[in-house]
Amino acid sequence: MNNILLNILYILLFVFCLSILIVVHELGHLAMAKAFKVYCLEFSVGFGPKLFSFKRKKGETRLSVRAIPFGGYVSMVGEGTEIPEGLTIDEQRSFNKIKKWKRALIMSAGVIMNVILGFLVFFISESCFIQTSISA
Repeated sequence: MNNILLNILYILLFVFCLSILIVVHELGHLAMAKAFKVYCLEFSVGFGPKLFSFKRKKGETRLSVRAIPFGGYVSMVGEGTEIPEGLTIDEQRSFNKIKKWKRALIMSAGVIMNVILGFLVFFISESCFIQTSISA
């Protein structure tokens, strides 16, 4: 029984760590898109049905958490997503209308953020925890 509970804990820990990795990755895309003034409709963590979502009063991006935690996305105008009715967006804020080098930076920002997170975790683990060495 104790072994089963430990396995469940490891699975939950894996899902938690994977969710952190996904959130950091998607925040990279979102931050770079916002830096280049691309209109982002939704920032979502997970897939499937929405568990909850909200949008700030003056904000343009809807933040949502979905049921299946293995993924996420940033929905930008011009990426093949439909614009909701009643919403008018300047065509210059579309993902397809910005320069190619800006599109490349937006698409690579997620990977760059994952690399930064890896270095940060490595630095913290090396500097804050006791390192042991085993000699032969």
